[in-house]
Amino acid sequence: MNYLDYGIIAVYLVSMLLLGHYFRDSSTGRDYFLGTKGFGWFPIGLSVLATQLSAVSFLSVPAFVGAKAGGGMLWVSGELHAPLTMLFLMVVLIPPLYRAKVISIYGFLEERLGPSIRKIVSGIFLVNRALATGIMIYAVCLLLDSTMGIPFWWGLVLMGVITVIYSWEGGMRAVVYGDASQMIILFLGMLACIYFGIDALGGTGQWLTALDPARVVAVDMDAIGIGGDGDYGFWPMLIGGFFISVAYYGTDQSEAQRFLSSADLPTLRQSMLFVGLVRYPVMCLYGIIGLVVGPLMLRDVTYGTEIAGDADRMMPYFINEYLPNGVIGLIVVAILASAMSSLSSAVNSLSAVTIDTLQRAFGKTDAARTVRRSRLASIAWGGVILGVASFVGGANDTLVEVIAQIGSISFAPILAVFLLAILVPRASQTAAIAGLAAGVGLNLFLWLGVGDVLFWIWWNVTGFVAAFGVGALLTYFAPAASPDNYDLDLRPDWKSLRSREAMLLIIWFFLMVYVSFSWPDLLT
Repeated sequence: MNYLDYGIIAVYLVSMLLLGHYFRDSSTGRDYFLGTKGFGWFPIGLSVLATQLSAVSFLSVPAFVGAKAGGGMLWVSGELHAPLTMLFLMVVLIPPLYRAKVISIYGFLEERLGPSIRKIVSGIFLVNRALATGIMIYAVCLLLDSTMGIPFWWGLVLMGVITVIYSWEGGMRAVVYGDASQMIILFLGMLACIYFGIDALGGTGQWLTALDPARVVAVDMDAIGIGGDGDYGFWPMLIGGFFISVAYYGTDQSEAQRFLSSADLPTLRQSMLFVGLVRYPVMCLYGIIGLVVGPLMLRDVTYGTEIAGDADRMMPYFINEYLPNGVIGLIVVAILASAMSSLSSAVNSLSAVTIDTLQRAFGKTDAARTVRRSRLASIAWGGVILGVASFVGGANDTLVEVIAQIGSISFAPILAVFLLAILVPRASQTAAIAGLAAGVGLNLFLWLGVGDVLFWIWWNVTGFVAAFGVGALLTYFAPAASPDNYDLDLRPDWKSLRSREAMLLIIWFFLMVYVSFSWPDLLT
């Protein structure tokens, strides 16, 4: 890197600080966390994508596709569920949460079931989100340090402190518009990697000749992820991916908070349509980066052996060795942008859950004090995440897999709790807690007790079935009182099934399946 690259990075970081300052006049806690519910579908859609497609995705998905043993475009098949996920959220899960007018989605559980289940689920979220985000920040800083010469602590300070400052000042509006701009930067960085990678290989013809045919295959109908017969098969990625994706987008505050910021339900449907249509193509771009950079870097006499043993080093080495100055600065900004997007989302959502919990315990205060407390909570959680990033260690799998495994333990059982609250009118707090314990307990046993017998993505199915089944059975044998006294509209939005957005999502799903089966023909 030279002064041009550092200048580009500096301009970006200063711009993010100015963005937070511009939106610093949030007047209430609800405005601070939901942005006055005035967002259109496009910034919300970009923000949702930017949060999910983090720096770990930018570094690890191409590494999985291009360099990891047993990898390839099979990872992309895990995105086939995206339209079905958005359709389910649009109809069943998000409308009741939106109509509840809560800041924290876990506040919905308290109003519907009771305070104990809210405390438990909120606690799981706080631990999961802080841990996963800390691992992500650690991984990005370590890779930038070891392969691009950006000292670990400089990376931590640049990403951490600046993100906390603009999140602290601007609240949800700064986070959403910051995420939207970061998604655009990330997209430009992806295109730059593909262009310069193909150029380094000698052109499109040389690239297609260098492709490993096994890595182009995106669908494996034989692997079902049971008993070691192969993991990333069509059915485990579709079914297990659906459950973890619904749980993440619908019951994780860092994502659901964006949907709750929509101006109205039609805007909410449009933002979900956008995410459902765009997520697969974006992930395919990640995969194409891997197919381009993988053959180039694995044949490199200096780095090829090291990358074969540690696939996550592939992208930083490529950026440092094969991209021109100026473009390096843009790519580093893209990595920082995607990491900061995930961090800002985590900080804002963690502080939202914290403030909502405190207000429910001690009562609401005036607007100015709520905003001050919200900002203090943002600073505190930013410090916790950076502390986690300072002390966590590495992992053997690609980092995108590690973070997905962490979420697979509890995401689907939590989803089961929300669906019990919405779909089972007489479900009680006791039944929900018992179901949650059963789902998480089963998944922990599958992780620690039986090892690799069941591929981790199936934990999302086992956890959901155990949690919902136990909760429903307990409700049947010991039903709660009639829920008529609850001031909540729990009805799914069945009319959405006949909407234009629903039809487009269904058509897009089948088109995606066709394209996934056709990848070998498209690239060979």
